[in-house]
Amino acid sequence: MRILMPSIVDPVSQLGGAWTATRGLVDLLRASPFDAEVVLVPPDVLSPTAHRARQYLALAQSFVSGVPAKFQFKFSRRVLATMKDLLSKADFDLILINGSDLLWMLPHLPPAAARILVAHNVEHLLYADQIAVEGPHWLPLKSILRSDCARLRKQELAGLRAIGNVVFLSSEDERYVRVACPHLRAISVPPLMKASPAARPPYSVFSSVMEIGMLANFGWWPSQQGVRWFLREVFPYLNHARLHLFGNHSQEVASEHSNVVKHGYLLELGAIWSVCDFMICPVFAGGGVSIKLVEAISHGVPVVATHYAIRGIPVEPDPAIVLRDSTGEWIEFLNSPAARELHRLSPSPRIIARFLPECYIEGLSNFLKAVLSEARSSKVEPIVEVRQSEKIAFDTQGSDS
Repeated sequence: MRILMPSIVDPVSQLGGAWTATRGLVDLLRASPFDAEVVLVPPDVLSPTAHRARQYLALAQSFVSGVPAKFQFKFSRRVLATMKDLLSKADFDLILINGSDLLWMLPHLPPAAARILVAHNVEHLLYADQIAVEGPHWLPLKSILRSDCARLRKQELAGLRAIGNVVFLSSEDERYVRVACPHLRAISVPPLMKASPAARPPYSVFSSVMEIGMLANFGWWPSQQGVRWFLREVFPYLNHARLHLFGNHSQEVASEHSNVVKHGYLLELGAIWSVCDFMICPVFAGGGVSIKLVEAISHGVPVVATHYAIRGIPVEPDPAIVLRDSTGEWIEFLNSPAARELHRLSPSPRIIARFLPECYIEGLSNFLKAVLSEARSSKVEPIVEVRQSEKIAFDTQGSDS
């Protein structure tokens, strides 16, 4: 099976959750029994300055074209040209669009091609959260962003209906979308890890300092919100605790507290688990799933998290997964004897197994067979004619990459 995969991230990079989830899915498709040849079309690489400038330009263009800023931002003539060139040189069984931000390309795809979308988030819900949490205080600008979010909601749902086949990372996202798109063919596949974890190193020496870890992409706004809350509302009230921050942009977190250690990005996760008694995941907003929480759980590491952090993840109550929401609940637990003993626990093997690729082979195989069979048996009408009232119309004379 040959798969053409335009993607919002390049899985060769090691930057954050979307990269981790993409690698897991690609590895599954390339392995037996699928044995797929996955040809990935990576996104454009922008400097931080160009990235910010492009965001403002995309928002301005959205008012002229009627296309949401998220779609404008990801539009790329280079990606379109690469896709066209690849499709002209070889036959592909499937086009796998990795990320809802790329729904803008639907009108440009061959009308008879089998297509699947990998939805990392419900983008309009994520955008609405970002406006509420990180948005400007100036009401006219906030109103502009809300109008753009409304356009995104309409066109994202239209795109989901048009493509018809979706792999969600979050079962919560799948349930939400099915209400608006009842005829959708969909499956939920969480972020996948390669193998069962090795045993964590034993704790032979008691330490009076509780070693707390947080693994995240700290350039991602929900992670920024969570670590700010923890450092401001919880950490100052803990007894004998040290916080270790791991991940992209962790060294930029604004804290000069002597008991906060910023490690930066570490390629080897084992170096993280061996340092910490447990991990925390204070997530209060955002979409999709908390992939860094999945990484900790799947490696047998105990966690303290919010209920929001586990939304859409296939876990059940477990002593090693402690869920607290309010500031008072976090402080009370982290100062309790139970927190001191948490390092001795590990999520159950049953939960860990839910993030192994072999658990999803049968379901994904049946899903792919249904999509490919439908594409072979009937000619798919052009996307722009599916629902004229809700079509995704993209101005190809718009922004370039």
